[in-house]
Amino acid sequence: MAALLLAGCLALMGCSTGSPASPGPNNYGDTATARSRIAPGNARFDLPEFGFTFDYPEQMNQHLHPSPGDQFFVNLTAEGRSIGVTRQPLRNPVTVANIDQAKSDLDRIMSFFPGSPQAGTRVEVAGWPGVEYNYDYDASVDSFTHNRRVVFYAESTRYDIICKSGDEHRRELDSACQTALTTVRPR
Repeated sequence: MAALLLAGCLALMGCSTGSPASPGPNNYGDTATARSRIAPGNARFDLPEFGFTFDYPEQMNQHLHPSPGDQFFVNLTAEGRSIGVTRQPLRNPVTVANIDQAKSDLDRIMSFFPGSPQAGTRVEVAGWPGVEYNYDYDASVDSFTHNRRVVFYAESTRYDIICKSGDEHRRELDSACQTALTTVRPR
């Protein structure tokens, strides 16, 4: 629920032009649009509502959650772990030129979540600018105590990949999340 509230707040907020991007983001995914083979044991997230594809463990089940307007939420689940994928349109595009302002806005909003870090880390996902957060919730707040959220921007669209698990399934989730992030490709 907290993820949906955050997504709604940020979709309404949009972002303004800020200072030039700082160098050296971490890189995930691939900018090539050519289709790669799916590794054995994986399935492909490939919905026309999203501007990208990625691979994930085939034992995860896909659940679609269309929202009013242009927002969209997909949840990939398996026992004790989840990868959420969201799409929200923005009023103003976010690019490399203004990612620092977008990051500052995200950092401020994420600071309200229990266990969330004060600042995210700049990343690049398949050539798109983004921000990554790793944080843990207390089990009294959410049974999925370990969280990794990667937010990235394709111009006027914001995408989130949110990986969550409890202690028992953290290793499997870390592997599934890494598979998803390293296989992101533009459509």
